[in-house]
Amino acid sequence: MESFDLFFGVHLAHTILSHTDNLSRTLCTTQHKYMSVSDGQTIAAVTVDTLFSKRSDKAFKEFWEAIYNKLENVNMGEHVVSRRRKVP
Repeated sequence: MESFDLFFGVHLAHTILSHTDNLSRTLCTTQHKYMSVSDGQTIAAVTVDTLFSKRSDKAFKEFWEAIYNKLENVNMGEHVVSRRRKVP
């Protein structure tokens, strides 16, 4: 975890996969003969709406601030944008 790119990617994956894991667990644990298809579709739609709301500029700004707050607890330098390389 020495590079910012890895740190950022791990936290982004955690955010996305936690929602999909909750959906999976909800569908598996509540899947019995009394659960209808429309209930399952409603639960999936709520998860999709939640993930779409995470794509807004406001949500990304909050996520970015949370990442920077976590950086203070970890000994990692500031993120440096790499130079663009010339195309061969």
